[in-house]
Amino acid sequence: MHTETNKKILRHKLKDSFHDWILDSTSHGFPKIFKSNRTVLKVLWVKGLCVSLGFCAFLVYRAITDYVSFEVTTSIRQIDKIPIQFPAISICNSETFVTKKAIEFANTILSYNNITDMFNSSFFSENFKQKYQTAFNIIIVNYYLRLNALNYDRTKEERRSFGFELKDFMLSCFVGSQSCTFRRFHLQQIDSFSQSRSFHLTFYNPNTTVNSFTGINILPKHLTNVIIKEKRIKKMPYPYSECVNDHSDFKKSEIYQATLNISSYYSSDLCYGVCYQEFLISKCNCSDPNRPFFKKVDICLSLEKLACEFKYYIEFYSQKDVKKSCSDHCPLECEKTYYDYSHSLSEYPTDIQVRKLSKMIEENKWVNYTEADIRNNAASVYIFYDRLGYELILELEKVGIVDLISNIGGILGLFIGISILSFAELIEIFIEILFVLFENHKKKTKVEKIGQ
Repeated sequence: MHTETNKKILRHKLKDSFHDWILDSTSHGFPKIFKSNRTVLKVLWVKGLCVSLGFCAFLVYRAITDYVSFEVTTSIRQIDKIPIQFPAISICNSETFVTKKAIEFANTILSYNNITDMFNSSFFSENFKQKYQTAFNIIIVNYYLRLNALNYDRTKEERRSFGFELKDFMLSCFVGSQSCTFRRFHLQQIDSFSQSRSFHLTFYNPNTTVNSFTGINILPKHLTNVIIKEKRIKKMPYPYSECVNDHSDFKKSEIYQATLNISSYYSSDLCYGVCYQEFLISKCNCSDPNRPFFKKVDICLSLEKLACEFKYYIEFYSQKDVKKSCSDHCPLECEKTYYDYSHSLSEYPTDIQVRKLSKMIEENKWVNYTEADIRNNAASVYIFYDRLGYELILELEKVGIVDLISNIGGILGLFIGISILSFAELIEIFIEILFVLFENHKKKTKVEKIGQ
């Protein structure tokens, strides 16, 4: 009987404590339900509270999903910078084999491989079957000749003799008002992609390697004005994007290290080229000197090796997801600098300019060009910035942790009147319950001692 009485007293105290806590709560709705003496009002407050809780739960869920979606906003700013670094510029002859020695070399290679008629070669039609076979044969023969010309065993002087020297086609060069000497140019062998009577200009970050698939062709008989704009991109790292700031996990990769050996400034595009080279070596047991260097193995010099390379080149770049295949070796960089450009053309040279150029060539005792040669082959290029500065493309997190807390706090306050201090009330009721239980236990122990 005594035990039952104690339980009733305990339940009554707990109920009173919970009732007082509800009435003193800062949240909306709950006190009204307990204060109201009319059933209709209680029902209305319960329904209103349920609707508010439903909307509140939905909006809190939306706020959390917006945060974990890790979306970004893009800010574009124009940054003034004086002086500004000029980009590196590559100047390439669009034709690969142009000198007498180069033509002799090409004829020797074709003769050695019994290629007497590239347009009707059964080997090409069987191993490099294409819809436009004749045009493709020209491309594949030129590519094969380049493989032989870029053989690692050939000296730099031999390779240099296959193309024009700068002094053979550049009459003058100025950076601002200062003359630029030929010593400021360095010889590089890069991919060739066209067969035309022109030169190709590429603008790139001086800390990286040239990408020959960008840029513009400079045509003879024209003056070309090139307006360049430097752009810098700073992306948010994972999980906001796929780029990675910390590359420490990739330093054990041979492909990653080979990329850094080629260029001190990491580039994912360059790394993908090295990754392809590793894939080619694993499949054909030979390498392609047109691609970034990975390791010194035999070059794909035979026609059979060329057919193997063609097969796996198609597989790697057309049938595979390159980014996914190389993801263990080639992280995407979060910061990148590139150059956008536009250009315009006008006729060049005029009759007066032809005479001036002819006189300049004669005074400097350069190659003996006639005025007709100058008129049909001369080209002039002006390259300049559109403004002294660069465009900064900056990614920022759309919803940060502060925004998430603010959104949730605003939603809870709007619909059910809960603030951060309302959570202290939960601690308050928890402590109150503990005190009630402790006092009840203490009183029970005291009664038992008196009874004994």
